[in-house]
Parts: sequence; C-alpha cells; structure tokens
Amino acid sequence: MIAAIKRALLLFQIRCQQATIYGQDECLACVGDPMLHSRILIARHHAKAELARLRAEYHALLPVGQIRVWEARA
Repeated sequence: MIAAIKRALLLFQIRCQQATIYGQDECLACVGDPMLHSRILIARHHAKAELARLRAEYHALLPVGQIRVWEARA
C-alpha cells in the first residue's frame, strides 16, 4: 500500500518534470539573449537529470519482473 502511494507521488513528480522540460523547450524558441539561452539550457540539463533520478526511483518500487518503458524524447 505504501509502495503504491510512493509510486503515485513519483509519477506526479515525473509528470511535473516533463512539463518543466517542455516549457523550457518552448522558451528556447522565443529567447534571443545568448546568456539567457545558455541558462535555460543548463536548467534543462538539470531537469533531465532529475527526471532520470525520479524514473530510477519509480522503477525501484515496481514489483520484480515489471518494467515501465518511457517514451523516447530528444
């Protein structure tokens, strides 16, 4: 029961990170300042690393033999 609640919270956090990365991608198309562009790229890199960590935590809570395949994005 506790593992199911943790998985639900992790799925919520994963979805939030995906929304953050999507928003950062959208902002990159609008930004003209090279310094701001670089900062967004760095923040996106950190967000992707956090997303990978959250996915690993989620996989660790799955029962043995179950695996979740995530969509591939650039």
